[in-house]
Amino acid sequence: INECQKDTHNCTSTAECQFIAGSVQCTSCKLGFYLDNKKRCKDVNECKKRMHNCISRKYCRNIPGTFECKRCKKRFQLNSTKHCIDINECQEDTHVCNSTEECQNTDGSYRCTACRSGFNLNKVGHCKDINECKKNTHNCTSRMRCENVQGSFTCNPCNMGYRLNRAGHCIDINECKEKKHNCKSIRDCTNLHGSFKCSACKKGYSFINGTPCKNTNECQENTHSCKSTKECRDGVGTYRCTACKPGFYLNKRCRDINE
Repeated sequence: INECQKDTHNCTSTAECQFIAGSVQCTSCKLGFYLDNKKRCKDVNECKKRMHNCISRKYCRNIPGTFECKRCKKRFQLNSTKHCIDINECQEDTHVCNSTEECQNTDGSYRCTACRSGFNLNKVGHCKDINECKKNTHNCTSRMRCENVQGSFTCNPCNMGYRLNRAGHCIDINECKEKKHNCKSIRDCTNLHGSFKCSACKKGYSFINGTPCKNTNECQENTHSCKSTKECRDGVGTYRCTACKPGFYLNKRCRDINE
């Protein structure tokens, strides 16, 4: 019978009961007590002996076997037993580490590591994303495609230019719509299955004397749609039709001025 568990032992309230090899042993003293010269367990005054973590002795109250705090030091807070415990700034998001640094909690403070997981420090002291796909440090299987993301990577079961939808099917990525293409502003992007293409030139631009995508002068080339009574004026990538040509006036439509 374990008398310690059944509380049928004869240890004092300040001694610790231990059931060893079928018999009860009373250890010297419980935590928070010490054995005096008369072999009695006496309370340790944590406040007096500076064994507390309250803001000062003034705010520490000794009680049998332990102590209570009324106030805590900076970056500590009172728990339900009135002891000061460390505030975890990392969990509570009260730190000042940037998004590429890792916050590590310490007793009474925290520290920002050089770079969080998935980043390393470059020559100019900035945290740069590690491309696990290029460095072959990912764990994607041979049937999956590794895609690098900031600070990590994903294993995509779809081919390049496709992504997995909620139904588990590989669908085409519209690079033009999602602005994931590299077409210049003077070229049109056309989405293709699994890819995209950049047009030679946007409307209003053309190859001129071997130089790609220069503004087309529709007025000079007579490729505009202005009426004969209106004047064509060229603009960058477009043109406009004025109200009336010189020598005409507007009266619902352009009419000839009888000079």
